[in-house]
Amino acid sequence: LAHIWLFSIGFIILGRIFIRFLQDVMYRMGHGQTRLLYIGVNASADRSFSNLKSDHRYQVVGALAESVHSRKKGQLKIVGSISELESIVEKHHVEEIILADENLPGVTPADLLTFCRSKHIHYYFIPEVLRLQSANVEMEILAGTPLISLKQTRLQGWGRVYKRLFDFTFSLVAIILLTPVWILVALLIKIDSRGPVFYKSARKYKNKIFKAYKFRSMVDGAEAKRAQLMKKNERKGPLFKIKNDPRVTRLGRFIRKTSIDELPQLFNVLMGDMSVVGPRPHLPEEVEQYEARHLRVFAIKPGITGLAQINGRSNLDFEAEVKLDFFYIENWSPWLDLKIILKTIGVVFKADGH
Repeated sequence: LAHIWLFSIGFIILGRIFIRFLQDVMYRMGHGQTRLLYIGVNASADRSFSNLKSDHRYQVVGALAESVHSRKKGQLKIVGSISELESIVEKHHVEEIILADENLPGVTPADLLTFCRSKHIHYYFIPEVLRLQSANVEMEILAGTPLISLKQTRLQGWGRVYKRLFDFTFSLVAIILLTPVWILVALLIKIDSRGPVFYKSARKYKNKIFKAYKFRSMVDGAEAKRAQLMKKNERKGPLFKIKNDPRVTRLGRFIRKTSIDELPQLFNVLMGDMSVVGPRPHLPEEVEQYEARHLRVFAIKPGITGLAQINGRSNLDFEAEVKLDFFYIENWSPWLDLKIILKTIGVVFKADGH
């Protein structure tokens, strides 16, 4: 029985590898490929074609447009107009059709579905809503009705559980290992200038205000002087940042450049207010200036580091930072978190923070 079990597993794996290899060879030779036609040419069709062109199971005939002004749009080859649908299907022996544009004149989704059924062609369509979002899309059946669910992030369900477990473990271990740093930096801050060791700043996440902790890098009472410096703000949008801020202490310049000032935020991560990786923590007064589309950054908790911190840091304008945050929210994965953390270490050693 042991031999049968071992040999069965081995031969099944080898058999499947051989079959897949044989299929790939046949597809590359043009045998068994599915001939596919797009109806409509737009960004959705182009994106779909980009993903399909490397799949040898499909032979994309091209696309039909409302009218033919050129033979190519994006990567898709235009093989005719909508009025030529039946003749092109017969000429190229089309087996599958993807409707990419539901608003084409001369053909409706219902008409196209009837045509496909009469010709025994598989019919697919790209919903118009997917032009707004193409990631984290799920199909659900609710009471017999098919529904498309557009999730803001993969960080739902077990993804959220995993990220919280990682944040708790990482922050706890880091706090313990960095004990000598806490003591040394605290002593240096006290020697360098008068005031507390830690600086507590109000930050906002959704409708919650929490205190984010940092090592104090400015003179005591620096917030009161902010209004006087607003005219020197170097960043576009609601964020405030000046490169040579006169409120920063001598030691403060060093711990800012090396990002040591942000290490106490590990306690925020441990308490669950923040994450290790995420968008930049938001000041309440900055959030009041955000447009409705910017509020999407609240889909996940703010982080100590993130894509913006490893791709320009303070040199980025607000819109560029938001785009990076949106990308992270849509494409989160454990490996992306690990990659950002490793790159953050390199950025810290370069000491190019402000």
